Amino acid sequence: MPYILGVLEEEQERLSSQRNDYMAILEKLPRKGGSIVEKEISGHKYHYFAYRDGKKVRTEYIKKKDLDEFRKKVAERDRISRIVSGIDSDLAIIRKVLKGEHR
Repeated sequence: MPYILGVLEEEQERLSSQRNDYMAILEKLPRKGGSIVEKEISGHKYHYFAYRDGKKVRTEYIKKKDLDEFRKKVAERDRISRIVSGIDSDLAIIRKVLKGEHR
C-alpha cells in the first residue's frame, strides 16, 4: 500500500505542476466569460470583446486584422480551461484518497 500512496503523491505533484503551467498560459489569454460581439455602425461592422467586470459589462475593440487571431485565443482559453477543470477533479480525488476518505 505505501507504494500506491507514493505513486499518488507523485501524480499529485505532477498534476499540480501541470496546473500551474496551464494557469500561466491562461494569464496571457483573453479573460474567461467574454464573447466577441459584432456591431454595425453606419454600414460598417466592428468587433468587440465583451465581458463582465463586477456588475458592469465592458467592451474592448478588436481590430479587423486581429479578429481571427483573437478568436483562436478565445478558443484556446476555452480548451485549456476544460483541461484545468479535469486536473482539478483529478487532484480532488487524489487528495481524498491520500487522506483516506475515498472508498
